[in-house]
Amino acid sequence: MAVGAVHGRTTLPEGEGKEAIKKAVDQLYGRQGLYRLFNQIPNKFKDRYGNTLCRDLTSLWHDDWLCREHAVYCHDIITDAAEFAANLIMTNCEEASSKPFGKNVENLQDE
Repeated sequence: MAVGAVHGRTTLPEGEGKEAIKKAVDQLYGRQGLYRLFNQIPNKFKDRYGNTLCRDLTSLWHDDWLCREHAVYCHDIITDAAEFAANLIMTNCEEASSKPFGKNVENLQDE
C-alpha cells in the first residue's frame, strides 16, 4: 500500500468509456506500467523465501503456532517485506516501471 501511495495513480485516466479503459490499462500494464513496479515485491519475496504463501512459509510451526521461533521468523519476513517496499519507494518510478514483468500473478508477458 505504501508503494502505491507514493508511485500509484493520482488521478483517473481522462476520457470516457473504452478510451478511459484503454488509458487505465496502459498505465497499469503498458511498457512503463505500474504493475511492473508493484510486481517486484512478490518476486523479491519469493527469491528470498522460496514462496509467497504464509501457510507454506510457516509449515514448520503447524503444530506449535505460538512458539517463539515462529514469531521471530514472521518478524523477519515482515521486516524484509518492509525493506522491499521502502527500496521501491525510494527508486525512480519510470525506471522501475519499465523493467520486465518477471514472474507475475496475472501471467502477463512482454510482447
